[in-house]
Amino acid sequence: MASSDEGESEASSTHRDLLHTAVREGYFKVPRETSLVELANQRGISDREYSERMRSEIDTLVRETTSEE
Repeated sequence: MASSDEGESEASSTHRDLLHTAVREGYFKVPRETSLVELANQRGISDREYSERMRSEIDTLVRETTSEE
């Protein structure tokens, strides 16, 4: 059975992968080159789930880079 840290690491890796995909596909460009629905459909998850996972990873990255806890 995976430890809690391993589970969190796997989740973080998945979230980071979703964020990388969003960047690569142009989600953050102005104007956007893809939609949240399109990104979610590529992964077979809802747009809400994709958004939540991506926001979680953005929150983590911002906290790490700004030393906010």
